[in-house]
Amino acid sequence: MLIIINLLATLMFVASCKQDAEGSFFFKIEDGLQEWHVEAEGGEQEYTVEANAPWQIVHKGIGTWAKVSPRRSEGAGSFLITVKENESEEERSVSLAVQLAGKDYPVTISITQEGKPSEPVPPVEEDYPIVYNSFRVRDPFIFADPISEKYYLHVHADDALYPTAANQIAVAVSRNLRDWRKAGISFEAPASFWGKTDFWAPDLYYYEGKYYMFATFSGADEVRGASVLVSDKPEGPFIPLVNRPITPNGWQALDAALFVDENKDPWIVFSHEWTQISDGTIVAQKLTKDLKEAADEPVTLFAASAAPWVIRNSYYVSDAPFLYRANNGELLMLWSSFLLGKDGNGQYTIGVARSQSGNILGPWIQDPQPLNPDDNGGHAMIFKDFDGVLRISYHSPNTPGGSERLTIHRIVDNDGQLSIDFSSALSN
Repeated sequence: MLIIINLLATLMFVASCKQDAEGSFFFKIEDGLQEWHVEAEGGEQEYTVEANAPWQIVHKGIGTWAKVSPRRSEGAGSFLITVKENESEEERSVSLAVQLAGKDYPVTISITQEGKPSEPVPPVEEDYPIVYNSFRVRDPFIFADPISEKYYLHVHADDALYPTAANQIAVAVSRNLRDWRKAGISFEAPASFWGKTDFWAPDLYYYEGKYYMFATFSGADEVRGASVLVSDKPEGPFIPLVNRPITPNGWQALDAALFVDENKDPWIVFSHEWTQISDGTIVAQKLTKDLKEAADEPVTLFAASAAPWVIRNSYYVSDAPFLYRANNGELLMLWSSFLLGKDGNGQYTIGVARSQSGNILGPWIQDPQPLNPDDNGGHAMIFKDFDGVLRISYHSPNTPGGSERLTIHRIVDNDGQLSIDFSSALSN
């Protein structure tokens, strides 16, 4: 394999960078498909790389030596990487700026020797010590990232993973759904952020080349709403797309989800909470393509009381809408509320609604029975694992507080008729 690097246009990209005890610098370039690990060896003066210090571009143990000259000018070089292997070629462009001592020092790269073999880079062994059902979590949304082949779970940070971190969102990562590891804080609100409490139900989506998180917050006025956060990576860090709720002003709204329709128009689907209107509803609202604001008026899809299984009460809960296109083309929605359990108490559970038109505006009708009438669990979503198996995740039991656990089962889609395989729980 030969790796040839040529100077291209002027773009900007800040690479992650750190300095070790001996003064060498390490950082990585990401071109959206792979990480190119770069190591700078040699001297440096006052946090700048010494001119003509050798740099090694390493890819799967094979690399090339290059020279780097720091420039203290604005902008940075964008580079074309050509990978040659078995007489075939592949090209990708990347751009780069080295970040040292809080400042950006752009660099230029010139080839000094093509195809010089490097020492193999040993893989970093990652530890996944946390079993999936050993920690408290509510509202679990599992994002299966096909690029890293890892599963990402963002949670309210004061759950058991980070019990001392208030008003933050944290992330856990897994390769097999059973074993997880903490991966840090994925969203820490700036002081100016409108949301001051809650930090609930972070749902993650890949849309138009970026990762978007829809999460629930309450402001200083105690009005609850959803905001959109954005990152270049599934683990974050995330920042607010705009510093305001995306849900309607003055509404008590929560549990927002993203849905992209057949015309590629994005919609937010959320709960208008029972605390404000007694009979909670599920609402859809079209967004602008950039997800920054509403493009149309909100539309109520259905009220919680429309489901025949919902417990009759003075109020009706409508939680956690999640849209799923069934294998027969039918548009389904999972959502959660309470039914009368066998013990005479309310049981949290997962309902299924069906769009009679096949689009987001419905009309919607309710299945006569919920998916899980016996385990007091809810706030569900559906995903495919990396073996192509269709799975459902939710938290159960819903009470008592502190007992909630990540629950993952296979779910069967039989021409739009959903059923949970309760015998398929992950082994401990």
